[in-house]
Amino acid sequence: MGALTFLKELVCQYIAIRYQFVIEDEQAYLSKDVSLSNEDGFLKNYREAKKKSYKKGRAYTIKGEKLLPGEFGVVHGHMSVAELKKVAEKYGVTLNELLVATFMYAIYRERLNGKIESRPLRVAVPVNLRGIFQSLTMKNFFAVISAEMYADRREEYTFAEVLEKTKCSLREQITKENLENIFSYNVSNEKAWIARTVPLPIKNLCIKLVYNNTALANTTTMTNIGNQKMPAEYMQYVDYFYGLLAMSKGQFLKGTVCSTGDDMVVSFSSILIDTSIQRCFFATLAAEGLAITIETNGVYNELL
Repeated sequence: MGALTFLKELVCQYIAIRYQFVIEDEQAYLSKDVSLSNEDGFLKNYREAKKKSYKKGRAYTIKGEKLLPGEFGVVHGHMSVAELKKVAEKYGVTLNELLVATFMYAIYRERLNGKIESRPLRVAVPVNLRGIFQSLTMKNFFAVISAEMYADRREEYTFAEVLEKTKCSLREQITKENLENIFSYNVSNEKAWIARTVPLPIKNLCIKLVYNNTALANTTTMTNIGNQKMPAEYMQYVDYFYGLLAMSKGQFLKGTVCSTGDDMVVSFSSILIDTSIQRCFFATLAAEGLAITIETNGVYNELL
């Protein structure tokens, strides 16, 4: 959130210089939406953690032949927010639940359909905590939960069934108490006296190991960075926003959701050659009546 706010402010300053905007109040050199708060939301809202809240055990991993070193496959799908809301209302879910479930369904259909898999499908979903805990901080302030389902039967799961599993999984985790417990567990580790005595190189190594284990506990990640806005005088120069996630241990395909006005952009970043999951994701939404425009960075030209 802090990085995104900085990016938008950087764009505003560029536009003001490029198009010679006159700022009436010379003291108002920052846009009105910019917060300079740097409070530590985790420490401020810390409560003694009751238990460890992360998903345990490895999740199903999407494997396959990889692109050449240095290649990074990007696929953007543009669709109408209003039309997407109609689909969400049809199933009684939120936009985020719909998109995460569609991602889960695409993975299931293309990789597990008809197979029983002992490891769960898990989609990590970062949750912005600022609105929940009334914070304006520009420092990191989020928690990660995981939508989860098991392919534990041979007959095919329908899209509606996967959507229901995803909805239930997310809603039971997105509560103030559970989110508070997740980040409080992390803070409790920071506050432990023994952690403060560990030399920094060893501490960094441990953090890397924990991060990799956490990444392997999820099949992939999908983050929704919301509807992005800038002051009206600047927005006339902006077509749309989108975001891309880097790869992590065992996660070779990830999704980002971002909207600007009525333009929703679902972006997939990947280092895998196969694009069947991305195709299935957009085909599933198209089957619900959505008009979708696809664009890529050139690595996946066959999708166009």
